[in-house]
Amino acid sequence: TQLYDSGSAPHPYTQLLGVVDRYDSTLLSSQGAPAQAAIDLLVKQAGKRFEPTLTAAMVKCVGIFPPCTPVLLTSGDVGVVIHPGSDPSKASAPVVFVVETESGKFEAGQVVDLLETDEAAVQSLPRNRFGPRLRTWFLACCVSTE
Repeated sequence: TQLYDSGSAPHPYTQLLGVVDRYDSTLLSSQGAPAQAAIDLLVKQAGKRFEPTLTAAMVKCVGIFPPCTPVLLTSGDVGVVIHPGSDPSKASAPVVFVVETESGKFEAGQVVDLLETDEAAVQSLPRNRFGPRLRTWFLACCVSTE
């Protein structure tokens, strides 16, 4: 597959919508793919299906763990990302709303900036694992941080 099948490049906005649409459709697929899988797919298709600079901009904007992504922390706790983090070079350190605790290190409902701890997000978890609770948690964390 070539980057431009018709021979002429689509308008940059059209190209950007293609990147966003692919990301969104991967997240909403029947398998409930984790955000990391959607980002990985975009990166693999950069230069083939999508303009590499637009793909890189999308990844930089949403981070490897975009907002509303459930993530497993190194402690075994589970958090929901509310912000990709303030340092793009530290992609595994988003700001999270802790929803499940295994370690006792954090409390459920606590907002934690992983840049300020020795914790890291190690993998995204499938959104469908949490059902409607994910939306409730995300809304709760947005209200608690305002």
